[in-house]
Amino acid sequence: MIEAFFASIDASDLAEHLQSQQGIETAQLVRMKEWQATLTSMERKARYRAKNRALLRHKQGMRRAAKLNAIPPWLTKTQERQILRLHEKAVEREFWSQIPHDLHHSSPLCGKSSASDDVAACGLHVPWNLEVLTREENLSLGARLDGDSSIPF
Repeated sequence: MIEAFFASIDASDLAEHLQSQQGIETAQLVRMKEWQATLTSMERKARYRAKNRALLRHKQGMRRAAKLNAIPPWLTKTQERQILRLHEKAVEREFWSQIPHDLHHSSPLCGKSSASDDVAACGLHVPWNLEVLTREENLSLGARLDGDSSIPF
């Protein structure tokens, strides 16, 4: 049976098959090289994110605050750098303590009182309204205004 199978195979068919296999292997090599190039790009991005955690957190926070119109037009570059320094402090504390840290708005950007669901007040994304807390502390405080004596109004 096997002999009959091999006897029926033409030499040109075998040559075509081998060429198609080489084409497949070449295509696989091309895909693998593209994947490796993508992988190095992903690794490069991961390395950048690891080195610039504070800057990325700062940009994300500024974007979220801008969406809420919580960034005053009079915020200076110096004050923006102060906010970045607070993010750097949070990342540093996180590194040394191995406990996640966040920035907390003393006066929430969009705070609510527990008495009603209406928006009670909106704070600003400015350096004097921010403090570094552990993530657990920050989440336990939430965006409430009740009983918060640090609000200046």
